[in-house]
Amino acid sequence: MKKQLLTHITSYLIIILFLYTGINKLIDHALFIEQLADITVLAPFRQAISWGLPLLEITLAILLFIPGTKLLGLYAATIVMTIFTMYAGFLVAINSDLPCSCGGIIEEITWQQHIWLNLLLTALLTWSTIHHRNQQLQGHKDSVMK
Repeated sequence: MKKQLLTHITSYLIIILFLYTGINKLIDHALFIEQLADITVLAPFRQAISWGLPLLEITLAILLFIPGTKLLGLYAATIVMTIFTMYAGFLVAINSDLPCSCGGIIEEITWQQHIWLNLLLTALLTWSTIHHRNQQLQGHKDSVMK
């Protein structure tokens, strides 16, 4: 029961985070495009990223919220958080003075804090994905044995 609670808490935390950052990027879209333009590697793709990333975050939040798509959402969110973490590490390695384009209050933390937060969230998502998958497999096994 405690494991299931942690999975639910993790899911809702990620739902809130992705909705918050996704919506914030759309609300302040012009600023998000400017921040992407400051990153040489991303600048040529800034228009596509400026729409695609917030829509991806909002879509993942929806997948996590719907019980039938929760496992898919957990897998996808784990992959996305892993990519975000590697991206943050890459940015710190090349230039730690770049602005964070995450949106809202998350922009206020340092890049090092950002990496630690992402690592924590990625670990929680990985654990939750494994636990939720095992719960589904157990439920399937139980229904087959009846």
